[in-house]
Amino acid sequence: MDRIRKELRLVRCKKEGLREAFKLQYKEMEEHFNSITKNLDGKLDILEEKDKELGSVERRLEELRNVCTEKVKEKELSLMETQLEEFEAMLASPSSRMSSLSTEGDAAKEEAAATVRVRIRPKKKKRSEEEGERERDLG
Repeated sequence: MDRIRKELRLVRCKKEGLREAFKLQYKEMEEHFNSITKNLDGKLDILEEKDKELGSVERRLEELRNVCTEKVKEKELSLMETQLEEFEAMLASPSSRMSSLSTEGDAAKEEAAATVRVRIRPKKKKRSEEEGERERDLG
């Protein structure tokens, strides 16, 4: 019986020892997981900040792309207007080769010039309106 009591005391001591060891291990694991969580939270904050920066860079690039597109359209329109003016000057010039053509040919050319004017002038007006809107947005 004594031997059994000793064994039971030994079991209880081992049980207490294991309990203390597990408490220490649990505490160490908890500290480790808390450290990992804090580290990940910090990295997530950095990632979110970089994501915001990327979004603002993307918006700025889109704005620059729109400005470039508008400038290209303006140059194309300006070139078309110049060509139209040259064409109109040729039509109006009495010394041009066109003045010697038949009245029917002149009418066809005038009609073509009018068609070009109708297509270009609204674009010029629209461009002026867009520039006004952009100035109001920026101002």
